[in-house]
Amino acid sequence: MWVPFPFPGGVFVDSAVHDIDLVNWLVGEAPRTVYATGSAWDPLMKDVGDFDTSVVTLTYPSGAIGTVNIARNISGGYDQRVDVRMNFPCLPFHNSALSVARN
Repeated sequence: MWVPFPFPGGVFVDSAVHDIDLVNWLVGEAPRTVYATGSAWDPLMKDVGDFDTSVVTLTYPSGAIGTVNIARNISGGYDQRVDVRMNFPCLPFHNSALSVARN
């Protein structure tokens, strides 16, 4: 659903698209299937027909699977991270400069 300003394109277009592009680049191919779902806890998001929390699952021809989690309201600050898991220990890429909360 395309929602007029201030939420153009919804969470999938204005936020998740960048993370999906990154996963596609890391995997090196376009996904074969994409499944996305979301929910709106914030009444404002509900009113404009958008989500504040969403998950996207990408399945690739090679068998790789990618997941993208997007949330508009993060209480601990802006958190960006990529964890690559294959036949070796996890390769974490975390944007520590922008992450202010740690679990």
